[in-house]
This record gives sequence, structure tokens and C-alpha cells, in this order.
Amino acid sequence: MTTKSLPLILSLCLALAACGRPDPQTIVRLGSAEPGAAVIPDDYVGLSYESKMLVPDGNGQYYFNVENKPLVTLFRTLGIRSIRIGGSSTDNPNDPLPSLADIDNFFRFAREVGVKVIYSVRLRDGDPDYARSVAALIQNKYSDRLDLFAIGNEPGYYKNAYEEELKPRWASIREAVNSAFPGARFCAPDDNPNPPLCSFMLDNFGSHIGLLTMHYYPGDCAYTNPFKVQDVSELIPFDPAVKRELLLSDDLHPKYEGVLKRMAPVFERAPYRLSETNSIWYGGLKDASDSYASALWALDYMYWWASRGSAGINFHTGDYVGGGDGTVVSRYATFVTEGDGFDVRPISYALKAFGEGAKGTLVPVQIDGETDRIDAYAAVRAGTVSITLINRRYGDEAQPRTVSIDLGACTPAGKASVLRLEAEGNDTAARTGVTLGRVPIRPDGTWDHPVRETLRPAKGSLTITLKPASAAVITLPVK
Repeated sequence: MTTKSLPLILSLCLALAACGRPDPQTIVRLGSAEPGAAVIPDDYVGLSYESKMLVPDGNGQYYFNVENKPLVTLFRTLGIRSIRIGGSSTDNPNDPLPSLADIDNFFRFAREVGVKVIYSVRLRDGDPDYARSVAALIQNKYSDRLDLFAIGNEPGYYKNAYEEELKPRWASIREAVNSAFPGARFCAPDDNPNPPLCSFMLDNFGSHIGLLTMHYYPGDCAYTNPFKVQDVSELIPFDPAVKRELLLSDDLHPKYEGVLKRMAPVFERAPYRLSETNSIWYGGLKDASDSYASALWALDYMYWWASRGSAGINFHTGDYVGGGDGTVVSRYATFVTEGDGFDVRPISYALKAFGEGAKGTLVPVQIDGETDRIDAYAAVRAGTVSITLINRRYGDEAQPRTVSIDLGACTPAGKASVLRLEAEGNDTAARTGVTLGRVPIRPDGTWDHPVRETLRPAKGSLTITLKPASAAVITLPVK
């Protein structure tokens, strides 16, 4: 052997050693359900719409129409069990109040699709007589569909006048509603994270409040100058790539923790729900809120809050939303009207994937090994454990990730099935080409013949490989 051949031999040895070295793995360990562990409510998945969506459009057509088969089908396909009617149009004097006929039409739709309703009546300049007539209609015909009444939207605008203005106005509307609908339940305050306001409402109206309702948009604003211009055409959007990175980063969990820590004293006093939420406020950001990144974000977001005791999440949506002149295009919409059907946005796939896996009681999960941008959640019910894995790594440098699942006390009773959430080319900016179980949710609301892969347990564990920017819902029968 000559000295000239040494570098070649050394390189070959190093290459062989690298080939024999196991790939870095993520290890997910399932614990056992603990006393008091969060049980995911059946109506956890919800949507939030502006009050003005109840009013017919310029052609006299209703959005919520029992004859709109694609819309009815979409609600059923996505497993939506809650609708919150509210938003900025609730208290905006420039937006018309829905008539009793409008409200009747909406509740017929709610009954058709099997949802419970959080219904908001006007607070600022609100008319108790109008609120009474609304409550009477709902009590007489749709009491089975009503979850809660809300009064107003984001009443933080009263600021330091809670005692002098908010309290008497809220009380007068509540009394009017209760006079027509005895025993009606209310939620409050339908505002951004605001512990003093929540405390004020509980201190003054706690016997009437069955649920604290919070608004939250963790990705902040879509525009750099939201309060500096009057014309929405002059808004300057953030770079969508930066916002997509935020939605998929490890920075959001500490942000959620900060909000939860601030709200904990009031959340200990009453159950809570995120009644209006989405990725980025002011209607969302084009190429971020309507991108595939939003699906991976939303899937994790729902599980994160469910595991912290949230009673549910209502993603704000609609063809148009509030803000500006009230006709801001909804970039963060779950789906928007297009032709005779709907443009089903990527976030819809998160709702569907959550519904496939979030059944039963959440169990603790520990993640070891390669933990960067990986989420894991598990839920158990009689005879089944469901595990949801989310891989938020993306980009040219990202590689497939091997995940080993230690099933702990769960004894397999058969093979596992797998539904994969993916986008064509693993592109987090994609607005189309998203699939769950390798098939899309179609414009008519149908989701047919998904492919469910099979995994065979081995020695109390499962092993699966996840593509970059993908998720998987694993369902396993257990003894």
C-alpha cells in the first residue's frame, strides 16, 4: 500500500462508518391517562362568523342556506360542531342588525348541520327590546341549538369605564334576554386576553356567565401600518415567508404559555373557550394564513389548547371579515365561496385531521431524541389510542424524520392505521395540492376514499417516517 492511497482508504472508511450510523430519531413515549386529564369535548372544533354574515347579500341570497349542499356537506365533513356569531360587525353601527327572519334562517341551517351556537347581540348602542325579540325567537324555536348568548364584541373599548358604562349596559341587555329566555346562559367578555376585564365580569355577573370567551391571534397583525391609514388599499403587508416561519417555529409555544399564565387566575374561576381566533389578525396575510403552513400550525394549536383545558376553538372565517371598511378579504378563512362550491383552504385539513385523532381523553406524551419542531399528542378512548405527530421542519435542508413511538401501558390489539397530512413537494407556501389520506377535500365538500396506511406494532412500539412539513394521525386498537 502506497502513502498516496491512504487518503482514499481513509475517506472510504469514514463513508462506511457514516452509512452504518443510525439516523437521529425522535422518540415519543406515551404515558397513562391521569385523574382529571382533559377530555376533548364533542363540540371542540368550531368556526366564528361575523354577525353581518346572517344578512342576505345584494342579490337577496343567504350565505347560511340549508339548500346550499356544498356548505352543508363541508360542515359535516370537517366535523364542525360549534358556530360563534359575533365579530366586529356585532357592535359596528354601520353594519345592519340581522332581522328576525335572518336569524330564523340561520338557526334552520344550524339545526341542519347539527351545531351549537354562541349568538352575540349588540352591546354598544344595543337595544334591549331588540335583544328581547331575538331571545324570544331562539327560545321558542331553537333552544336546542343555542349554547350561549354573548353580549357585544371586545368591550375593552370601555377601558376604564367598566363600572360606569359597561356594567349597566351589559346588565340591561342580559335582563332583556333573560325576560324572554329564562335560564339562558351567557359567555363573556369576548375580548383579547384581558384578565382585569374577565375578573370584572365574573365579579359582577359570575352567576350568569357559564364560559369565559377569549380572542387570540398569535401571529399578530398582517400589516405593518394597521392604524396609520384609513384606506385598506394603503396597508403594507408583512413578508409572508417571515410569517410562515413564525407559524412553524418553536417560538409560539412560549407565547401561548405567556398568555395562559396571565389568564390562569380567571381561567381557574370558569371554563374558557377561544371563541374567535386564527393565525394573523386583520383578515390574515396572503400566502401565509392561506398557505399550507397554516394547516400544520392550526393542528398543533388545537391540541395545545385542548391539553390546557380549553373547552373549544372557533376559527374566525367567512368570505369577508371585519376591520377597515368591513369588507376585508378573509385570507385566514377555512373555506371561501367559489363558483357553485368552495375554495377549501389548507386550514380545513387541520380541522379534519384533528377530528380524526382528537377523540377521548388526552394522555401525557414525552418527546426525546430529536425534538426540534416536532409535536406529538395522544388521546385514548375505549379500545383505541390515537397519536398525532406533526413535523414542522421544512425547506431544502429538511430530511425525513423517523419517529419511534413507545406505547407504554397501551397493549396493541391489532395493526395501526395512518392518515397522512401532506402538501405537494412539502411546500409550506402551497395553497393547493394539500391532501389528507392522499385525497383532497373537494369544492363540493366531499372527502372520499382516503388512503389509510397500515403499521404493525413490534414489542410495544410503532415506527413511522414523516416527510418534512407533514403530519400523521395514527389510530391503534388496544386491549
